[in-house]
This record gives sequence, C-alpha cells and structure tokens, in this order.
Amino acid sequence: MNGLIPRVHENAGKTPNQALTYDNILRDLVFTRNYAKVHGFNLPGSIPGMKSYKNKFLPCSTSKSQVYLENAKSCEELQVKACVETTFNMLWQCYVPYIEKMKPMSDWYATCKKISGLIIRSNNMQSDETINE
Repeated sequence: MNGLIPRVHENAGKTPNQALTYDNILRDLVFTRNYAKVHGFNLPGSIPGMKSYKNKFLPCSTSKSQVYLENAKSCEELQVKACVETTFNMLWQCYVPYIEKMKPMSDWYATCKKISGLIIRSNNMQSDETINE
C-alpha cells in the first residue's frame, strides 16, 4: 500500500436498521388514505382558491399527530415495524398531499351541525321560548 487511502467504515454496504421497506411505506400510505376515507370529507361545490376537487379534509378536531398515533397503534397490533412521526409526516406530504387538515376558519361542518341542532331544538320548543345563542 503506497500513499493514503480513504478509510472504509464498518457499515459500508449494509442497510441501516431504521430503514423502511416498501411494504412499510405502502402500509402507512394505505392507512392514511383509509383514515381520510372514513373521517375526511370533500368540500361541496366550487370553492374560491381551490384548484383541485380531489382534496380531502380532516376535521379540525384531528391532527396529524393523532393520525400517526393511531397508525403506530395499528402497527403494534399487527406486530410490524412503525415509522417515526417525522417520517410519517414526510410520507404524508410527499405521497398524499391532497389529504389536508381543515383550518378552524373554514370548518363549516361543525358550524352547520350546530346550527341544524339549534333549528331542530327550536322546532320542538313552544313559540314563546327562544334560544339565546
């Protein structure tokens, strides 16, 4: 051996322990899509500023952390390796960006439900009673 040569570390050619397989990534994406299918909804009609009708919105009451915790819980039940939260968020952003969390200002669903509840209650009351809200 003549001269200097670069040092080769011990992990050369090995895959890291925390590396995700294709099946792990696919399982996380399928979970996210199914979660959005069950808990999410599309906005009806033409919405100003929205370029795509494909977007699914999760209610304000849920967060990405809650979705991740449910995913981790399901992975634990299946006895498979779950990814960490930052990787889960990165996969979400990269592969399913059309699933979004609804912002509180545009959460019309809760407002509509509250108003319809008030209407139903007011129909059941006597005409001299009123709802003060």
